[in-house]
Amino acid sequence: MPFVRIDWLPGRSLEQRRELARTLTDEICRVGRCTPESVSIVFVDIDREHWAASGQLLSDSHQTETRINPPSSGRDPESRAP
Repeated sequence: MPFVRIDWLPGRSLEQRRELARTLTDEICRVGRCTPESVSIVFVDIDREHWAASGQLLSDSHQTETRINPPSSGRDPESRAP
């Protein structure tokens, strides 16, 4: 019985969660050769005040937040390329 937990920052829409749940379930079933009924996925929104990276709370550092939650452009936020 596959169980997936997604820890992420708040802000995703219900439609984004639905799409991710469908996509992950489909791929887990394809690779793991199991039924969709056996797959469980939990989405956990963690406030910036409760998440730290590189020794800093995300609420205290925008740069750290960007690394954990990159922009949706698909571009690496640390890249200097346009």
